[in-house]
Amino acid sequence: MPKDENDKKDRDINYHHTLDAFAIALCSNGSMKTLNDSFKENENHFQTKAQKVKLKEGVPTTTDRVSIVEYLKSIVEKYETYQRLVCPRNKRKTNMKGFKDGNLKLYITQDPKDKSKEILAEMAKVAIDSSLLIKKVNGFDKFRSDDEVKQVIQSIRLRLNPQKQANIIKEIETYANRLLELRCGIEDLDKKIKEENKNLKTDQTDKKNKKNKEHNDGIKEKIIAPLQPQKKELSLEMQNLKCNFMTQKGKRQIVRKLNLYREKIEKSSADSIIFTQRKERSIERLSIYNFRAALENKEPFVIKENNNIFCVELYAHPKQNQVVGLKYFSTLANPHIKTKINEKYGDYFEDKKPMLTLYKNDIIKVFYTKEARAEYYIFNGGGDIAGGNNKVSVKKINRRTFTTTNKKGVVKVSKEGTITPNSTTVVSKVTIDFFGNIEEVKQNAKSTWL
Repeated sequence: MPKDENDKKDRDINYHHTLDAFAIALCSNGSMKTLNDSFKENENHFQTKAQKVKLKEGVPTTTDRVSIVEYLKSIVEKYETYQRLVCPRNKRKTNMKGFKDGNLKLYITQDPKDKSKEILAEMAKVAIDSSLLIKKVNGFDKFRSDDEVKQVIQSIRLRLNPQKQANIIKEIETYANRLLELRCGIEDLDKKIKEENKNLKTDQTDKKNKKNKEHNDGIKEKIIAPLQPQKKELSLEMQNLKCNFMTQKGKRQIVRKLNLYREKIEKSSADSIIFTQRKERSIERLSIYNFRAALENKEPFVIKENNNIFCVELYAHPKQNQVVGLKYFSTLANPHIKTKINEKYGDYFEDKKPMLTLYKNDIIKVFYTKEARAEYYIFNGGGDIAGGNNKVSVKKINRRTFTTTNKKGVVKVSKEGTITPNSTTVVSKVTIDFFGNIEEVKQNAKSTWL
């Protein structure tokens, strides 16, 4: 049995179940009892030792007269060197989840990385409430200092239009100042109550008990009791305080959230635009073109992000050989949403069928042409085509994790890895049966167009 760094069973390997099954199948009732007794605290050490020696002498052999221990060692060696593969549970994941909740607010802006291009960037939803006083530190809430709150308000002010939203800017600053005043008042009262509690006497002896009780009651009634309702009143005011401004029509409008430009401009990960009043082509792949057209035509739409990618399509390319395309599954699946392919390939794959389609939990063979070697993986669903990346997400078959070491010598362990299909790294689909036999899945001739 392969061991980990603590000299215990290595559960990171997927074939330890196979070895367990072998051991159980070869155990008689007597040997099972011996193994069980060896773990008991009240075992007879000498008796168990004798039984183990007897078991060792009676180790069964294969039909070729090879010790079963040596036979199992040879199997482990084949698993370690990937000459034998664990038969994965070939269960294709077909549950189709919908789009990510919420309507994303986007705008067209200049690409910060390439000034000659435009991108769709996301706007941030900023709450205008008492959460302005709080920040997240390592996942925990922590109060902002007065200066930090003022910096947040300044950041909001700079992202608002000073001509069209002057009233909102003024009222947000007034609201924030009142929040700080209320917090200061509550903190002062808390400090006074804490100091008075320190003056309470705790001596409970018979002689001093009555005298101390009178002293404590006097502090509680005359000093602490009046402070409590003051604190409650300020806390209630903070809870009910709302930021509001006067509209042009003379009405008070409450400001709960603002959609603001993000301080750091990045390309949005949103990928779908849903036209809510259309009967046909109601869902399309999001682009600057159809986003701008919807705004100009004042056509109602919703921007959605689908973060569940289960299907990858591989396309043949004269130079790249294999190009990754991402295909989404959802409850709103629509044939009008085309496969997402890296923009650098332009319209080369327009109306062309994929040479290979991979679904989550499919088994794939990765053949490295330069080294003339093959490796096998479980397709984990999804991939990456951003920038220069052209990756497919995979899991290992015989082991659960990938181990990599960076240039600084830091070891990183992860359950997911990636491979990059191209002219020297060729991906194909295979099946593995119960005995570990591998068979390549033949491609449909109609799908092969190159």
